[in-house]
Amino acid sequence: MQREKKEKIGINIFYFSGIEIDERLSNILWGIEEEDIPFILKSYDEADAKILGYNGAKESKLQVGIGIGREEITLYHEKLKLEKPLFKYDIHSNNDILRALGINGARLIKGNPFIIPEETGGEK
Repeated sequence: MQREKKEKIGINIFYFSGIEIDERLSNILWGIEEEDIPFILKSYDEADAKILGYNGAKESKLQVGIGIGREEITLYHEKLKLEKPLFKYDIHSNNDILRALGINGARLIKGNPFIIPEETGGEK
């Protein structure tokens, strides 16, 4: 019997290859790690956060995707429509918002309540 190739399981984080995942954007990853959920980072030439997040959710075994585009960051569940991300924030949002986005991605999987960061600037 041949062993099957193991596929990675985690929140897909699809990001625009024209940006760098720097310390500030790493807050998203730290938020996910706080909730003990794995993630998978992949870069693409696509710059639209909606398309990236939507595709990430569709390809994730956990059904959750985060898109980091040129101007926005989105969070999707695979059952959502492209034009309706669960959360959408500006790429220049503060660290608390970015960390909350990662936490909320993990909590979506766990079925735990979302946290809403103090500062406005995103859509739920």
